[in-house]
Amino acid sequence: TLDWIIYIPICICFALFLYSFAFRIQMVSGPSMESSFSDGDRVISIYDSNIRRGDVVIANLDPIKNQYSNESEYIIKRVIGMPGDKIEYTKVGLFINGVYIPEDYIDELPSSRNEFKGQFTIFESDPNNEGNRIARTYDVIPEGYYFVMGDNREGSRDSRELGLIPESKIEGKVVKVLKTKQLDKFVQNKAISKLFSWFLL
Repeated sequence: TLDWIIYIPICICFALFLYSFAFRIQMVSGPSMESSFSDGDRVISIYDSNIRRGDVVIANLDPIKNQYSNESEYIIKRVIGMPGDKIEYTKVGLFINGVYIPEDYIDELPSSRNEFKGQFTIFESDPNNEGNRIARTYDVIPEGYYFVMGDNREGSRDSRELGLIPESKIEGKVVKVLKTKQLDKFVQNKAISKLFSWFLL
């Protein structure tokens, strides 16, 4: 019995360490990543600085550099554009550096109002007017930034509206999705349900 009393806090501390520095479990909110992920799904993300095109990432929006955002807002999106890329997204499809890129993870192409013509935006603090922001535009994605979009292109608030995502604000790469139906069966046990809910953001 005494052994268990010693081991339990050690296990809890170890679990907290892993959750804080190795992986996180977060809930998908909204339809922006359908049909890859649905509202209510949970995703497991790991901390990985090696970001590649096509990765699905969790990002914490920057209230200065991203339009219409606040520092407590998290998004889950797919990395489309890397530093040095030129991006165009039209009714025909996605073009990166002038090359057509097929996307088998989306269901439909965008309407004209959701196209992207290749002007990247970064917002910066105005040194001459505190609280004001300056919008800078680029034809090529600068170093340290990424262009992200949701797989549901008609229902996603992403870099087309928010602007480029700073690398420092990408907090995890999604490695596993736990679908809502699977979770419903898993958390029927009350003890498991409480433990699982405790880990969710």
